[in-house]
Amino acid sequence: FYQGLKVIGIYWIVGMSVLGTPILIGYLGYKGYSLGYTISTIIKILGMKAGNQYIFQYLFLKNVILVFIMIFLANFSIKISKNFFENRTNLKANVIKYTVVTILTVIIWLAMNFLEKIILSTF
Repeated sequence: FYQGLKVIGIYWIVGMSVLGTPILIGYLGYKGYSLGYTISTIIKILGMKAGNQYIFQYLFLKNVILVFIMIFLANFSIKISKNFFENRTNLKANVIKYTVVTILTVIIWLAMNFLEKIILSTF
């Protein structure tokens, strides 16, 4: 739970800088690759039925949604950097937009964790 909030917070801080955008893209590639490798290993070891059940119970909501949030924040960071260099727009307004988007992704992350707790408690 706290790991995801920490990742979103780091994405917020690093995503506001122009030099931080490539770092976000690199970490996103690493996280996506390691998640895909983990899922394929679990399916290989446990088999198709038990592996998919394990993945949907313990990995899907938490990690896959976090990767989509990271993709969204990295995309928004690239958009801010591109706007700043091409149009020389007001950076303060873009930072406020990025902060609002980050707060919305934190709310989505908290809702997914709450939903995961409900789903896991019923099984």
